[in-house]
Amino acid sequence: MNYQLISTDMDGTLLDSDKLIPKENIEALHILQDKGIKIMFSTGRPIQSAMTYAASINIDASFGASNGAAISYEDYLETILLDKEQIIKTAKICDELNFEYIIYTENMGYYTSLDIYSEYHRDNNLVRANAVPKIVFNTIQDIMDLDDMNKIIKADFFDPKSRIMDIYPQFPIDLNKSNVILQDESIIEIINKKASKGKAVKKVAEYYKIPREKIIAIGDGGNDVSMLEYAGCGIAMGNAGDIVKSKADMVTDANDNLGFVKALEKLNML
Repeated sequence: MNYQLISTDMDGTLLDSDKLIPKENIEALHILQDKGIKIMFSTGRPIQSAMTYAASINIDASFGASNGAAISYEDYLETILLDKEQIIKTAKICDELNFEYIIYTENMGYYTSLDIYSEYHRDNNLVRANAVPKIVFNTIQDIMDLDDMNKIIKADFFDPKSRIMDIYPQFPIDLNKSNVILQDESIIEIINKKASKGKAVKKVAEYYKIPREKIIAIGDGGNDVSMLEYAGCGIAMGNAGDIVKSKADMVTDANDNLGFVKALEKLNML
């Protein structure tokens, strides 16, 4: 198959456990780019983080950031906002339960803990952590009246005691307006119902007039399923969960074992 676009997740897929892109993955991306294959970073990360990684390795990518709620290609940028009141009410419940959480707006990340920020955004030989702007706060009362809260793109809620599966049905989330993505037993991610990685890939592919059968999507998490199902070839990482693997056309090795490169080699892309 003459594939024309590859959409890759970042954490757990393109990145290793140290949040670095292995040199073999970088080399593979440049081979694809030199062949004229479009590259898309589809990630739960904010778009500033995804763009910083791409720039650091000289890759001219499109983006489906914040799980597809922030889409960018060429000079185009679109953000799909969440309902503010739902997130504020959910955050109040999480404050009572001592959950940690992140609220992403168009221009800022609001974190209840520096530990969560540091988990995803670290200084390394590719990027500086401060490429992603941040504000650390204690409870939602501290920030709920900011004008920026009218521009919420994504919210992530973390429970260190892994009670999310049991508790999240209590959250005042209107499933007609929002998508709730269960990453695992300790994390849920909330975005607008109109957003997903799959929809972001579709939008980019339509812009470049690339049919879905000529698209590769590769990822490891629940937020990747929509693009694995949309793409002509959906690839699950070896470190993905069983549900994600069941949605894929093929399964490769883990992210720390160069699964990204091995999948492309199996498809004769390199």
